[in-house]
Amino acid sequence: MKLLVLTAIIAVVASNPVTEGQKWPWQVGKVYNYDVNSYTWTKFEQSDYNGNAFKAQFIVRVKAPGRLVAKLDKPLYAQVASQEKPSDLPYQPFLNIDQPFEILVDGGRVLSLNLPASFSVDYQNLIKGLVSALQVDLSTYGHVHEYPNSYDKESFQGLFKKVETDLTGECETLYSVSPISAEWRRELPHFASGEAPVEIVKSKNYGTCNKRVAYYFGIPEGAIWNGIAYENDEKQFIKHTSEARILAGKQGTIFNAEVMDSVYVTPLLFGKQKAEVKSYVKFYLNSVEQDTAAEWQLSEKIVSVNSLLYTLSESTFFPKATEKTVADAQNLLQRITPLLKDPNNLPKSDFLSKFNILSYLLATMSSEQLDQLTASLEVARTSKNVDKYNMWVVYRDAVAQAGSGAAFRQIKSWVLTKKVEGEDAAELIASLASALRYPTNEILEEFFNFAVTAEVQELKFVNTSALLATAKVFRFANHDIFVVDHIIPRFSKDLKAAIEKGDSKKAQVYIRVLGNLAHSEVIQEFVPYLEGKIPVSKFLRIQMIISLKKLANMKNPYVRAVLYSILKNTAEPYEIRVAAALNIFMAFPTADMMRVMAHMTNDDPSTQVRAVLQNGITFASNLKDPRFAKLAKTASAVKDIIATEKYGYRYSTDSMIDMYNGDDEVSFFRELSYIGSEDNILPVYQRGALRSRSTAWTEENSFTLSVSGMQLLMDYITQLFATRGKIEATDFKFSAKKIADLLNIKREPREYLEGSFFLDNWNQETFYTFTEEELQAFIVGSGQNLEKFVTGFNENYVKVLNQKQVMVVFPLAMGVPFVYDYNEPVLFSFAGKVGIENKQDSYVRLNNELTMTYARNFDGRVGFLDTLGNVYATNGIVNKLQMYVPAKVTALLKLGDVKFTFVFPEQDANIIHYSVWPYSSLQKKESLLPISEEPTTKYIERSKKVALPDFKIGSWTGMAYQLKGYSYSSDYSDFLSLFDDDLLKNFYHLVYQKDVALTNFNFKYIAKETKNKALTLSTYFNTAYNVNEAGEMGPAVENNDVQTTNEGRCEKLGKKIAAGIKSANVQAVDISAVFDGQDKTEFVFTAAYANSFVDPKVQAGFFYKGKEQINGVFRITKPKIVPLNFEEALKNDIKVKYEADIKFGSELNVHYEGFGERSEEYTEQLKNDPRGEHCLKDVSNHNLYQQDCYKMVIRAHAPDTFKGKMTYTDLTPSNFDVTFWIYELFKQYYSWEEEENPLKTAAEGTIEIEAKAFYYEAYLNYQFITKYGVLNLKNVEGMYYYPYAMAAYAPITPWERSRNWFTGYQNLPYCAVDNSKIWTFSGRSYDYSLSGSWHVVMVDEANDFAKWNDLVILARRPSENQEEVYISYKIENGKYVEVDIKPNNVEVKSNTKKTCEGALTTYWDDALQAPLLEYYSLAEGIKVFSLHNGRVRIIYDGQRLIIFTDDHRKTTRGVCGQSTTQISDDYMTPWGLVDLPEHYGAAFSLEGEFSDPKTVALKNAAKLKAYQPFTKFTKILHSDAEWSIALNKSVKGL
Repeated sequence: MKLLVLTAIIAVVASNPVTEGQKWPWQVGKVYNYDVNSYTWTKFEQSDYNGNAFKAQFIVRVKAPGRLVAKLDKPLYAQVASQEKPSDLPYQPFLNIDQPFEILVDGGRVLSLNLPASFSVDYQNLIKGLVSALQVDLSTYGHVHEYPNSYDKESFQGLFKKVETDLTGECETLYSVSPISAEWRRELPHFASGEAPVEIVKSKNYGTCNKRVAYYFGIPEGAIWNGIAYENDEKQFIKHTSEARILAGKQGTIFNAEVMDSVYVTPLLFGKQKAEVKSYVKFYLNSVEQDTAAEWQLSEKIVSVNSLLYTLSESTFFPKATEKTVADAQNLLQRITPLLKDPNNLPKSDFLSKFNILSYLLATMSSEQLDQLTASLEVARTSKNVDKYNMWVVYRDAVAQAGSGAAFRQIKSWVLTKKVEGEDAAELIASLASALRYPTNEILEEFFNFAVTAEVQELKFVNTSALLATAKVFRFANHDIFVVDHIIPRFSKDLKAAIEKGDSKKAQVYIRVLGNLAHSEVIQEFVPYLEGKIPVSKFLRIQMIISLKKLANMKNPYVRAVLYSILKNTAEPYEIRVAAALNIFMAFPTADMMRVMAHMTNDDPSTQVRAVLQNGITFASNLKDPRFAKLAKTASAVKDIIATEKYGYRYSTDSMIDMYNGDDEVSFFRELSYIGSEDNILPVYQRGALRSRSTAWTEENSFTLSVSGMQLLMDYITQLFATRGKIEATDFKFSAKKIADLLNIKREPREYLEGSFFLDNWNQETFYTFTEEELQAFIVGSGQNLEKFVTGFNENYVKVLNQKQVMVVFPLAMGVPFVYDYNEPVLFSFAGKVGIENKQDSYVRLNNELTMTYARNFDGRVGFLDTLGNVYATNGIVNKLQMYVPAKVTALLKLGDVKFTFVFPEQDANIIHYSVWPYSSLQKKESLLPISEEPTTKYIERSKKVALPDFKIGSWTGMAYQLKGYSYSSDYSDFLSLFDDDLLKNFYHLVYQKDVALTNFNFKYIAKETKNKALTLSTYFNTAYNVNEAGEMGPAVENNDVQTTNEGRCEKLGKKIAAGIKSANVQAVDISAVFDGQDKTEFVFTAAYANSFVDPKVQAGFFYKGKEQINGVFRITKPKIVPLNFEEALKNDIKVKYEADIKFGSELNVHYEGFGERSEEYTEQLKNDPRGEHCLKDVSNHNLYQQDCYKMVIRAHAPDTFKGKMTYTDLTPSNFDVTFWIYELFKQYYSWEEEENPLKTAAEGTIEIEAKAFYYEAYLNYQFITKYGVLNLKNVEGMYYYPYAMAAYAPITPWERSRNWFTGYQNLPYCAVDNSKIWTFSGRSYDYSLSGSWHVVMVDEANDFAKWNDLVILARRPSENQEEVYISYKIENGKYVEVDIKPNNVEVKSNTKKTCEGALTTYWDDALQAPLLEYYSLAEGIKVFSLHNGRVRIIYDGQRLIIFTDDHRKTTRGVCGQSTTQISDDYMTPWGLVDLPEHYGAAFSLEGEFSDPKTVALKNAAKLKAYQPFTKFTKILHSDAEWSIALNKSVKGL
């Protein structure tokens, strides 16, 4: 009988075509009975399935065309919490949702719903989700015109795209309608005898929606959550897909409909391990029959719902607070504040998670409720009791993180009523910029009006913070009209007023704020200043260009054009152009621009510009992250064009390095960029940025430091602390003032000092500006504040904030909201007493009793709000890190002698805590418990722990520390692998797990087991000059008479290692650590180094005393050197002898003897080097020290082949273990190839060592022959500076030569007055030969602004092969030397003491306890003169003069140039620029005695030919009338 009834139903369905006036798929007069099953669950790796399930019978009655009446019958609900997918669930009846409701449709498209008013919003959303699954619209309504749509009603086949509204939004939906295979009968067995249905598949594109139902906050820039990341500068953050499948009959019956929403996202913003959320709805048709039943009674009160769009409101997640909420907040605040007293238990007690819960509660409160809560804490705010005051601080910071409009108004009230002031108030406002969750236009405008009010602008720190916060808020808000109409005009007006008043401080702030808006309209506001129409300082113009970086990051074409125009204008100051270059790389220059920029590295007149472009292009070409793909490609395409000259870190640079390993890895981008100084090794502008976690352009941490002049800043600070006393005049033959007067050298007027420091860290922006007056006031005030330190004061500081907050909410198929919630709460606190006092013997004593705590969480959860069960079904991760330092510190400070004493506590302390907690949970929506205290929380464990450390360290010091814990993460399977990379990446590997798994590590200080509770660290440094100690150094021996003082140890070791060296200079350092207590333990390390200008020996030694002694001595014997002539240097044999002797304790001894020499192969390479060939050509013209020769003569003194033998006695297995460990450690950082040969061996107790350096290829080969056989290490990677470091050369040290290589030879620049060429300090080589006239090589006159040294160096060539030199030098204390140098005679006049003469002649300054002048013979016929302890070094061979100095930058004048790094400055004479080298050289000749007529004539010609330099400002996006008309026509034609 049942079979007959079913067959009849099928026959009715199959044979009843859609009648005229009816639309597919619903048939009037029919009732459709469906089973609906749905579930939503979330899951993480190896976690439970957490979620819910809902099922019911869904009955649809078609009452009229376009009008359906439906109801849920027998609705059932169940929660899901199991290891397996939902099945056999304990369903329970679900009440109050089985009332009938109306669905109004147009064919298959749902127009609106009429729902019972008794349905809650959650119920409404459930209905919308279910009805959305039945929506199938084959009409042309809303079709996408740009898509190749097709559909045929007759065949029921087609592919088309349309904009369709459903639960999730009004988004593009791809329909495919196609036949289905014969197996459909298995899927629809009840309807198997009917006509085959068609299959309709729908797919949503959430990246293209007219309307989208979602709430999002704090999304990192470029992170895509609502579609697919297609562009290179986009990263897939959340992957959300939705697919629907419908089986429907051609006659209009929906047999089956199912929808699957899938979401994949990592809980911690980054990582490969994704949490997943699935939401599924399925309708299955049980029957369709004629509707003969009685009418359902509809609710008298209905709610008309005009679309299927999900109803999402703020109250869903932030419901209005009640009196209970206020009470809960008070109770929570009272519970968490005392936790601060015990930092050891902060991670366990979940202080940071509870702080976020407090912020959530405050976010739900109204202004009146916050006023009430604030009033209740008024006593705490003004209390001197630390615990009470901390309660106010925690509340204050929680309000700042609440992010509600009421919270903003509360902080606004606090600032205006001065309940919070100064930096505390500024920090709160800075936090608001990132915390505002619902920045409505009303709040945005109120924020702006608050920031610009006169009352706020008068508040120190607050004024700048409020303006920066305004720019940040509006940069991310969608309120462009207000920005253009109100904000930019107001800030521009204020900028103009500040400039007119000469207020640099305010001008800098408004420039930064305008730039931070990242709006193209800002460019026009800077135009009058950049074009020079309104005069401003060069410094402020630089700041304007620098401030455009955020706009450049957006790759704005207008800012790119502006930056390129400025860069190309060679009439602009180099600082302006370099600033433009730094930003244009972030703007992605076009291929044409990049090609021109590459050519500029070869021929631009500015060395600094050439350097920044060459470095920038080189670094950009090596970027690997896809977001930089376009930049990297355009840079790579021009690499073969850029200059081959190496520009080091002394010049301007744009250093961009990324460590991209994939979108799911913790990738980094580091930028370190700066504008080089003319007068100091430190830059005038520097910025650094660190971006991580693949969050596109988001700069997690960044800073900028900018000053109008770095040397100016140092000089200004110097003159504030020190004043020059009255100095008697000195009757020099040639004084600096006399030279300046003779040549009419005018000192450039001193620039006005202005500067700024910007820091973007912890999601807060801080900007400090200063001027001369402010700097002076600050330093004077600091001195006055010393009284506070002398008496001692207690300090208590607590700061809690979220350095990142991200939240994303959107509806899922079942009508429940997906929730992604991520926070990075941070706590920083320190408390204690600080004091300072002056002691005898020039010591200063600092007393500090401080405890410092840093704690942070990465707290992310993924899931959904189960609105039917009122619970959050989530999976998440909590990553915790805390560092705690409890210590009493006393410091004794004296120049060269520093002692720190640490007294450790009597209680245990958890110094470092690190843990990772992946979990799943079903948490009640109203719960105020952290996840760790939630009863439903389950931590996700794996089957096996990977790491289980439990060990103690420190027993050898009398202290006890314990590392204990466990981890399931594979990251710790090979602990050393965590340190494969550089320091930054190693740190991130420790705290950012690649394989996220349950982890808990604690590093504890154990007080009960610590016998020594005090540690004193001491360092002592001393230098002794002209030490002549008789005897020989001798081998290393055990020290049986250990001196008790660091000074005594240094003196004893210094004498030993100076023995046998003539006129030695000895540097000694002593470092000691004394662990004081029941088991006093002392560790001492003393080292000394001795060398001499007049002795080839270099000797060093060290002494270590711990549990046993280790003593060592070293000797290097250098060969004869040829310091000036590369050709002769190649003929000179280079053989360096090396000796070392190390004694461990009283028995074990290791001795090494060997040598290094220059091989014939390397000699030939030097000859054939293009620089060598060029140098030899110069040498043939008697020019010995131009730059190629300078480099090659140093390289010619480097040995490349090394041989030696090590002998040892009484080595123990532990010694071999240490050696092997060192070998493995080096292997982590360097690569090489290994070969072993056990057949060839060395004698017992010996190791034969050979090494070969391939300097041109930057690798080395080693061979070790031991008693076990031969070990060959081949192709050991090296660096190209090695020959400069290894060279046996003087008078510049290996350290100085290495730094010169890294800084483009500007760490210690040199000038060479050669036979017919001069090489300037800045790197220009020009043809000029000195005549018999005195020529000014260098002159630098002292001034009253912290520049107190007078220097004059003159030279003349009375005959072709003879040069005479004159030097006068006077320093700040009035000591001076005057030196006349002739090939065979040196005459010195000085008011210092001549302490020794012979091989080394010294004039000693008793006040400075250092030599003012030393001179000696470096080689045959070559003398070296050292002024002011090496600050100026001169090599003289009777025919030429070479000067090395890092002083006198920019202030020196003469044939050696200005030492500004800019070769364009080197043709500047006292009368202006000249073009011919002979005019430049002659311009610095002196008339009078020895005047050469030809030189005088050239000098007069230079005066006539000289012209003045000028600055020509760049026109910004300016067009003439013709081009303006053409551009307007182009715009109209678009």
